[in-house]
Amino acid sequence: MQAWDRDIISSNELLGEFVVDLGPLFNDVLLTGKQMNMSLEYWQTWMKDKLKEDGYKSVDEIKFESREKEEEKFWIPLRRMNTKEGKIIEAGEMQITIHLVPVDHVEKFP
Repeated sequence: MQAWDRDIISSNELLGEFVVDLGPLFNDVLLTGKQMNMSLEYWQTWMKDKLKEDGYKSVDEIKFESREKEEEKFWIPLRRMNTKEGKIIEAGEMQITIHLVPVDHVEKFP
């Protein structure tokens, strides 16, 4: 995920980015043929452990806003390279929601 500012006069700048591994979620959509949402319940019961098992290092940085199992909004940290100092800096957070829908479902219900 990336966040950019949009400048009219000068070039756009990358505010920050974060990599979210959606592999397990995509695999579940392919296996079930149904829409899958990244919810707190899905995260806690399956995806978090699967990503840890696969060696994904940023698992603990993904934070859900509430503790209700239906919660689908979560926060990810944004970082960017500070070229002047030559190091990565924190650049805020982004709230996101992820819904993956199979193509045949989208074609039936545009």
